[in-house]
Amino acid sequence: MLTAKQAGDEHQYETAKALEELYRFAREILRCEVAEEPLHAFTLLGLDSAGLRHASHLPPGGRHPIPSSDMSKLALTLNYLRTQVREVEICAVEVERQDLIEALNRLSSAAYILFLKVIG
Repeated sequence: MLTAKQAGDEHQYETAKALEELYRFAREILRCEVAEEPLHAFTLLGLDSAGLRHASHLPPGGRHPIPSSDMSKLALTLNYLRTQVREVEICAVEVERQDLIEALNRLSSAAYILFLKVIG
């Protein structure tokens, strides 16, 4: 939510709205884990799981950008968010819930897609 607030403060309203969507999805992942319920099919940023994977693996121009200090604070914050989701994904392996592991992987993909849009 801090990143969504930052996006709004920087007049990146589409990014702020997308981050609120990612937040709701993270809450759904947590709910499913706590309730020991399966996570059903989902979309993020208008993309299904395969679409998120594809979009995050093929950035515009075909090259994955390396974060640097000349990027905006919002871009760097999005990259940090992506790395934090990846850390949670690694921890989720211990839970042995493949649905949640894949969901976290796609959540980090969605954060990466937003990063790519912001650096544009």
